[in-house]
Amino acid sequence: MENLMENELVGRKILVVDDSPSIRRTAKIFLEEFGADVAAASTSFEALAIIADFCPDSMLIDESMPRFNAYDFSALLGRINRYSKIRLISLSSRSDRTDPAKIKKNGFWSSVSKPFTKEDLYLVIH
Repeated sequence: MENLMENELVGRKILVVDDSPSIRRTAKIFLEEFGADVAAASTSFEALAIIADFCPDSMLIDESMPRFNAYDFSALLGRINRYSKIRLISLSSRSDRTDPAKIKKNGFWSSVSKPFTKEDLYLVIH
């Protein structure tokens, strides 16, 4: 399956927002192996600064970011017309937080539980 996924995300721009350096690094490595252009931010505020220049298609956002969590971030982006089409995917440490109806209600395209595999990221982004 891994060879089938190689270069499948060429041309896609993905921003990973998580306060954990290891989560950011792992997601970046996995997504780049699929051919995606990946940027990373350690805070929601840093992500806001990156979005304007990077123009991501999708964002992976840690659900429990300190000070400005994923739900607040989703609400903010939804109010800014040029950012409202970015696919938001929540990263959750708790598997009980991946209820599809709740995810969509809060402005997210989908969710993935941490720790994630390379295949998990591929399936949620592709």
